[in-house]
Amino acid sequence: MNTNHEFAIQRISNEYELLQSSKEDKKYTLLYKAIKRCIRKRELPDQWLLPPTRILSISMALSRTTVLKSYE
Repeated sequence: MNTNHEFAIQRISNEYELLQSSKEDKKYTLLYKAIKRCIRKRELPDQWLLPPTRILSISMALSRTTVLKSYE
C-alpha cells in the first residue's frame, strides 16, 4: 500500500480547484467529486491510502468536518 500523502493531496487539490468553478455544489461535494475523479483517472490507484482527514483538511484549508463528510 502506498502512503505518499503529499502526492495524493496534490492530485486531489488540483481536481478540487478545477471543480471550484461550479459554485452550486457544497465544498464536501466538490471534494468528493475531486477524489472520485482522481480514482477514475487512475491518479490514485487501488491499494492507495487516502490521506488522513486532519492532514488533508490542513493542506487544503478546509474544515475537518468537510473532509469527513466527503470521505463518508
